[in-house]
Amino acid sequence: IEFRLCAEHTAEREILAYGNCESNVRWVLYADGELVILGKGAMPDFEEGKAPWADYLDEIKKATVTYGITNISANALNGCENLTEVNSAESVTSYGDAAFKNCASLAETEISENVKSIGSEAFAGTALGYIHIPPPVTEIGANLLGSGAAYICSDSEDGYIKEYAQANGYEFRYCGNQAVTGVELNKTEIEIVKRNTYQLTATVLPENAT
Repeated sequence: IEFRLCAEHTAEREILAYGNCESNVRWVLYADGELVILGKGAMPDFEEGKAPWADYLDEIKKATVTYGITNISANALNGCENLTEVNSAESVTSYGDAAFKNCASLAETEISENVKSIGSEAFAGTALGYIHIPPPVTEIGANLLGSGAAYICSDSEDGYIKEYAQANGYEFRYCGNQAVTGVELNKTEIEIVKRNTYQLTATVLPENAT
């Protein structure tokens, strides 16, 4: 299979390794530790330790899945212990089983609103303190975060994600926008009584203002 890369992914960067997953899915690992997966369509599922870049797991510090790829497949990044950053395009709609399992340095990640399903143990063995799962997700496999003290949060107070968290022994927290429930002003002092909010604008007038 012929390997091809767009110029935007090769300019002035040293390539450590590269190859094909399928005829329409390609990968390149740069010397700075970024693994880029690009092309069109679905990545194939891999057995543990059998991804095309398996010989370079310790070198991978950042993973970028470009637009056109529709999933992060089973065991794709399993065992990348030095991975700290993941950027996935909005074309990604699913994460496979153990996709990020045992990525011990992965402390934060963001799941796109377009993702509909997440496989079993997808984030088990990571350093995630919590994971935010958007409401469009309607299927999550067992043991998502492993046995750590992590919690699951969502922008929906009720529904599938809350039910999943409770059924699988994870704390659930609602993390959507909530209204401020009270503001007390005393000229030069301000006390804000609130639940959760992402933005608050307050104006405190000078003491001699009328």
